Amino acid sequence: MDRSERKKQRRRRREYFRQEKESVKRDRKRLRHIIRRERWRRIRLFFSRLFIINRTGSGEIKQAKSKKRKGSFTDFLKFRIRERVRQRTEEKERKRKYRPLRERIRKARREKFRKDVIAFFKNPFPGRKLSKNQRFVLREIKRERRQNRKEFIRSMPRRALNSVFTFWSNRFRGIRAAFRVAGMFAGEFREATRVKEVRSTLLVTAVNSTAFFILAFLALHYAGQYITIITASFYDIPAVLYSYRIYWPLYTYSTLYTRAALIVIFGTGPLVSLILGFVFYRIYLLLRARLKYLKVLLVWLVYHSFNLFFGAYIVGVVTRTGFIYTSEWLFLSNVFDVEEIVLLIVSVVILIITGYYGTKHVILASLSNKVIEPKRRVFYFIFQLLIPWLAGNLALILMNMPNNPDELLLLYATSILIIVPGFSNFNAPAFQQIRVTGLPSKVSVRWIYLAAAILAVLTIRIGLGGGIGFG
Repeated sequence: MDRSERKKQRRRRREYFRQEKESVKRDRKRLRHIIRRERWRRIRLFFSRLFIINRTGSGEIKQAKSKKRKGSFTDFLKFRIRERVRQRTEEKERKRKYRPLRERIRKARREKFRKDVIAFFKNPFPGRKLSKNQRFVLREIKRERRQNRKEFIRSMPRRALNSVFTFWSNRFRGIRAAFRVAGMFAGEFREATRVKEVRSTLLVTAVNSTAFFILAFLALHYAGQYITIITASFYDIPAVLYSYRIYWPLYTYSTLYTRAALIVIFGTGPLVSLILGFVFYRIYLLLRARLKYLKVLLVWLVYHSFNLFFGAYIVGVVTRTGFIYTSEWLFLSNVFDVEEIVLLIVSVVILIITGYYGTKHVILASLSNKVIEPKRRVFYFIFQLLIPWLAGNLALILMNMPNNPDELLLLYATSILIIVPGFSNFNAPAFQQIRVTGLPSKVSVRWIYLAAAILAVLTIRIGLGGGIGFG
């Protein structure tokens, strides 16, 4: 249908609607005219009757009414009697006329009932009568069903063997694919580390980054623990600091555990950690052009600061300890209320965003431009982030053996939410041509920081193993 035809249809439709509206208006106008005329007629009739009654005498009116009432009742009785006689006469005539027909119907019903009873006692459960073609089709269907059943039974061993073979072939195929991927990765690693300088730089990066990881976590974590204990001392609440947790010797339902005390005590440490994270980030931006090795330390300080705030909240929601008391008493919420779920999701998202946008700073913390080339950058991230995360957490777990509470282990694990996003955009187009300036002339292991990390682990293990009381 072309455009002109559609225009004609729309024009005809509008004309039809207009005519319908006019017709409805005319009908309404005519109805209003009829109603007004009926009203005026009733009004004229009322006044005419009123004037007639006034002109007639009261005695004559009563006499006329009595005559009219007497005649009307007599006529009504006569009419009802005649009508009743007529109805009874017609009913008798109708019954007499249709009596033979009703007799035949009753006889036929009795005969049918007799035949049904005889047929039921002869064959109480009759089968469906089938024609010759229907019986043939039914036999064919039964024969095909028997053949299919036999074929299914004969093929059961073969299908069982096929399923077992398929299962294990898929597993072996998956294992071969995994070995193929591992071989490809190993080949790419050998190709990327063929240069001696690249190999040594990656090893130095892993060792230095592990030492900085341990130092950053220990400094921030125990600073937050100490701030929590100092805050509790303002409320006269004693505490004992162990290497793996803070022990509160007071009775659980002590009157010193007020709402304000719980909010401030368990919220001060994570809040200070978050503030320190922003401070360290500003220091990194100001000094990254001058620093060579300590850039990695500042990156880990920022990561651990965010983890000790948002990761601590995630751990608190799961284990119902630590930072979760602040939100519980602040919002007066119950377990897994809306506030907790929203803050949990926000914490996870912020950790992921921190790791995603921290990729550039991890690249700029490199000690050599060769290891951050696009073909080698994935191995740089493995040696700069993943291996230090595994080795550092292992060292922290060994430091507290055999006392490793669940909340501390989960706090170690939540930092992976910052590390993993870096592997999603390390080769983004914006980072392809990135180059680091102010590199050291010779890349070497910072033994002083490695020794400091080992010394810090041993000091905390020995000094805080038995606990230090405060208050």
